[in-house]
Amino acid sequence: MGTGLTSISAKQSSGRERRVHERHHLGLPIRVHFDSGRRSADIELGDVSWGGGRFVGKPGPGVSIGETVAFGFILPGAVSCVAAARVVRIESEGFAVQLDRANDAFREFLDSLEGCRMPPQAA
Repeated sequence: MGTGLTSISAKQSSGRERRVHERHHLGLPIRVHFDSGRRSADIELGDVSWGGGRFVGKPGPGVSIGETVAFGFILPGAVSCVAAARVVRIESEGFAVQLDRANDAFREFLDSLEGCRMPPQAA
């Protein structure tokens, strides 16, 4: 594929509380790409963790559970953080995603957040 994104392990679970990673508030405006890049929306990445994130804002019509989205942002020094995730919840104020893949810069960004360390890889 050549995207530079590598897999992030995450456990599937039932409807009970699924968060296993500490959330970090960002409030970062970013562009999210839907439908394999055919549609995009500028919305806020409200919070992020190793397991996923929450977007705040109206992404427009047609967002569905299980849909893959891609998003990214630029850090100082022109460092590009890019990730892909699946929509796991849709709410009136936004939607939540489970991270599937991220580039090294995104992983390093998560590592830089206080208390946000990469979970151990399954054997």
